[in-house]
This record gives sequence, C-alpha cells and structure tokens, in this order.
Amino acid sequence: MGARILYPSVFEPFEIGSLRLRNRVIMAPMGNNLSSREGEVTSKTIAHYVRRAEGGVGMILTEAVPVSEEGKHRANCLCLYQPQHERALGELVTRVHEAGAKIGIQLHHAGALADPAVNGGRTVSASAIKIEGRPLPEPLEEDGIRRIVGSFERAARQAVKIGFDAIEIHGAHGYLLHQFFSWRTNLRKDAYGGSLENRMRFPLEVAKAVREAVGNSVPVFYRISAIEGKGVGYSIEESLMLGHRLKEAGVDALDVSAGSSESYQLSVYVTQPYSLPEGALADIIARFKKDVSIPVIGVGRISRPETADRLLREGKMDLVALGRALLADPLWCRKAKGELPGPIRPCIACNRCIETISKQLPITCSVNPLLGAEDAKLAAGPKKRKIVVVGGGPSGMQAAIAGASLGNSVVLYERSTRLGGSMLEASLPPYKAALKELLRYLEEELKRLDVKVILDMEADEDVILRERADVVVLGTGAKPIMPKIEGLEGSSFMLSAKDVLREEARVGRRAAIVGGGMVGCETAEYLATRGRKVVLIEMAERIATDMEPRSRLLLVERLEKLKVKIFTGHEVKAGKATEEGLLLVIRSREGKDTKLLVDSLIIAVGFRPEKSLSVRLKQRGIEPVEVGDCKRVGNIKEAIHQGFWWMYEKIRC
Repeated sequence: MGARILYPSVFEPFEIGSLRLRNRVIMAPMGNNLSSREGEVTSKTIAHYVRRAEGGVGMILTEAVPVSEEGKHRANCLCLYQPQHERALGELVTRVHEAGAKIGIQLHHAGALADPAVNGGRTVSASAIKIEGRPLPEPLEEDGIRRIVGSFERAARQAVKIGFDAIEIHGAHGYLLHQFFSWRTNLRKDAYGGSLENRMRFPLEVAKAVREAVGNSVPVFYRISAIEGKGVGYSIEESLMLGHRLKEAGVDALDVSAGSSESYQLSVYVTQPYSLPEGALADIIARFKKDVSIPVIGVGRISRPETADRLLREGKMDLVALGRALLADPLWCRKAKGELPGPIRPCIACNRCIETISKQLPITCSVNPLLGAEDAKLAAGPKKRKIVVVGGGPSGMQAAIAGASLGNSVVLYERSTRLGGSMLEASLPPYKAALKELLRYLEEELKRLDVKVILDMEADEDVILRERADVVVLGTGAKPIMPKIEGLEGSSFMLSAKDVLREEARVGRRAAIVGGGMVGCETAEYLATRGRKVVLIEMAERIATDMEPRSRLLLVERLEKLKVKIFTGHEVKAGKATEEGLLLVIRSREGKDTKLLVDSLIIAVGFRPEKSLSVRLKQRGIEPVEVGDCKRVGNIKEAIHQGFWWMYEKIRC
C-alpha cells in the first residue's frame, strides 16, 4: 500500500467537461510584471509559471491578459491581440505542460481601470463615472460594445489554437464587464443599463461569443465578484442570478471572488490583508456552490493545506485557487502531499506582492526572495566554507539557511534564549500570528539543514576569532531610538514599544504612545485590546503611512472602534512626574499646547542599526557582512532578501 495522503480532498483528481486535473489546486490569476512592455512572454515569465507547475498544481490560470490595447491595465503584462503575442504564449503553454500541469488563460479588458500610459490614451466604460487616479472614461457606444465582444471571441479562438486548456473571462474586480454589471458604475438608459437584465447583457454576450468561438474543445470559466464590498454595490442575489445566466450561456465553471480594484476600501475583498481570516470568502462562495449547479473555484486567503482540505470537505467549493500562497512557496502542493521534505513557507498576507505590482514593478514577496527571479542560476561555490552568523533574527536566520543549503558549514549565535529577533515582538499585536508561522518555518529549515544554533550566548569578537570562519555575517539588529524630552531625562516612565510588546515592561492604565508609524499603531491596538486607555501622538498629518494601504485602512478603523485618541501634527514638548501620574505637554504645529495625564509613555519613533560588534571586528582585522536592520533599518522583506541574496553572492565568489 502507498503512503497515506495527508489532504485527500486537495489531491483527488477533478474533471470540468473534457478537462481532467491531477488535483483540486489552481494557481489563481495574479499579475507579475515579468513580461515585456509589449506584452510578450519573457524567460522570467516562463520560469515563474513553470516553477508552480513543477510544484504540483493541477492547473495554472495566467494573469489577466488584455484582448486589445485599449483594455491594457499596466505595462509588462501578458497580452493577446497581436501575432507576436501568440508565438510567445505557445512556448509558455508547452513548458507548463512539460512540467505536468494544465494552463488556462484569463481574458480581460480593464475598461475605466485601463492605464492611459500604455493603452493608447483612451479609457472606456459603461458610463462616464470617475474613478480616483484615472481619467474620466468615455461611455461605450453599441458598436464599441460589439467590437469588444469580437476581441474576446478572437482572443479565445487564438488561445485554443495556441494550446491553452481553458479560457477564463475576467468579469470581476471592477474591470469592464464588472463595470457594466454594477449599478454604481452603469448609469446607462439603453439596453445595456438600468435593470438587472440589461446590466447582465454585455457579460452574457461575451460569454456566449467565447463559448461559440471555442466550441466544446476547452471549458470556459467566468470570474465573478460575488459582492463589491460590505454594504456596497450590487447584492449577492444579483450576482447569483448572473451565475445562473452564465451557466445557460455555456460557462462550465465559476471562479468566485469579491471586491473591486477601483479603491483600497473595495480591494480589501480582492486581496485580503492579514487581519482577515483564512478562507475569508468561503461562506459567500458556498452560496454559488449551493445555488449554481456548475463547478465553483474558490479564493480568499487560502494559505494552509489544512484550510484548503477543510473547505473542500465541507463542500464550500469544488476547487481551491491559491494566489499569494503559491507566490510564497511554489512547491506548496508537493510539500503538502509529502513528496518533498521541509515545511511550507507561509504567506504572511502582508500584500507586498500586490504593492509592487501596483507600482508597475516586477513582483516581489517578503518571504520568498526568488519570486520574480525563478530563472536565477544558484549554485555552490568552488569550495565548502565555514560561516558564522551572529544574530538570530529574520536576516540572520535566512543567511544561515542560504549558506547551509549550498553545502557549507554554518553556526548561528543568538544572545537571547530564543530565535526570532524583531519577529518576536512583531508577531504579538492582534492579527500578526502569521509571523509566528514564518518563525517556525525558519527554525525548521535551520534544523533540516543541520545549522548549528547556539542560543543564550553573546558572540563577541573573541568568540568569532576562535571560530576561524571564512565568512562572518552580522544580523545584530537595531536599537530603539529614545528621544530626549524635557523633564524626562532618565525617567522610568519612558518605555520602548519593543519592551512593551514583549511584556518586559509594565504599562499603566493610561498610556501615551509617541510615534504613529506601524509599530506605534500596532502597539496602540495591542494595549487597547487589553483594556488600556491609549493616546497616540504623531508629528505627521497621517498615521501608519509606512503600512500597505489595505492593511492600514483596516487598522485605522480598528483603532477608531477601540477609541484610541489620536493627535496628528503634534509632538511631545515636556513631561513631569506628579502624584497622579505623568503630565505631558504636547504641542501642535500651530503652537497650541495640550496637557495629558498618563501612567506610561511608550516610544515608537524608530530604530538605529546596532553596529558596535561590526566596528570591533573591523578593528581586529575581520570584515563582516552586515544584513537586515544591522545594515539599514527596514522591513521583514528587506531583512530576508538581504540575508538570502547576499549569502548566494558571497558563496559564489
């Protein structure tokens, strides 16, 4: 008998029409900005998709592929409206098939969300409704609608000729077909606007045209936003009706998502931040599974195999579409199935990938340094080396893993009794548990690769010299900046946010936090959920500007609900200890003073690199390599990428 499969619902085959998938995992369509500016496949595009195919997914759905220049939403996306696009896409299909997976193409027209810088300068939509950051679109005339239907039809026919295994029509996320379906963006008075029947007309015409173009050769999917937002836009009953009508039009499966890319508020439902639970859309998707009798593909921050298996077993969807989870670990399927050793690298839902795509940059991931660089040639150097890493934070751990994975002897020193560094306190605020999963992943990789880890030991220059290392890596982190405040020099009232989160400092009932960046805001939420009365003081006019916009939006809403009092445009001028507590004087930019009585003053104004060991080593003739906050204070992505890429560059020398 063969080994028992851990997640049988995930790895059982599935059929949609004539298409047979080896399992129920689909790579969700996500942009990557790895193609040429002209929309052609590049070696990086192929390497990106092939890596996921090699990782064991049943099928890949490409990023949104414009069917015309007019519908192009950004530079460096795959396109299918010119002959050169067809030739390049053929190689992509062949390579994915050789790696064992099926591949479908998602056909798309951005409408009002098209980018005038790359689409010829003209944007169109159902109506002249302004979307922030975009020009006012031109309402489509009926001949323009027919022209776009023809573009979808032509692209679908060409996709089948190229060899794609399925066609998906992108009717979700605020793009053109969504714009026609939504009464918010469709104010037309003709046959394509007004009633639900009329608003469904254009999407149904596209679906019928695509079905007729491909016949029964491949299945046709339709991606739909079940809702636009909480209490915003059309109802789920309306989208269910569209689902029924799409089935009648010949659609074989519904790819059910939610939200719209037209604003950060609505795009929270498109790419759920870390504060939303895994499987956040599952109950909405289950409505389609129950009411519309064709297969349903489900999305919505499905990160762990346990979650995927449960949602399938509960019958909430027929297939799971993994987006960011496969960006974080392209080998997700084979690891979950037990075919490859090692833990799955967890997605922390930080949306760094989405942020870089939105900025028209090649895709990147906080936890996977090889995302977007899958074609990199990584190989060990000519000889085995001894590597000493000082500091067990994310950059030091990643450097040790990278060095050991190339066959080198690595020892890691950490002065505290636990690995994790800044991740320890960063994982403590509400909704940040994914960082604990990342820490577990890094710890397991250190064990798997036989890295010698020495805890509770200060590795000074004498210790390092005795190691006789070929390479010394310093990931010694950073220290909190503690500003000088009149009347509070050396005061026990002043605490660092780091010590507060680690519960190494006692906080009174009334707390003031100086610094409204991510650390200060998350510390405010942490304390407010524990019953403290919190005041947040920030010099800038907005708080949490260093956060990913969707995560920031939800955090600010939560702080308001927790009644955290926020003073923007203010700074602390002085403080004085009294019998009642600490009396603070804060001053606005206009010079107006406000007095606050608190029990604790928590400082979250930033960090400075800890370079003292680096200086001492250089004095002893050792040139260490600094990574992470020790080199330059940054975020988790910068720490992990520095640890990874520096090590590979060094070892190859």
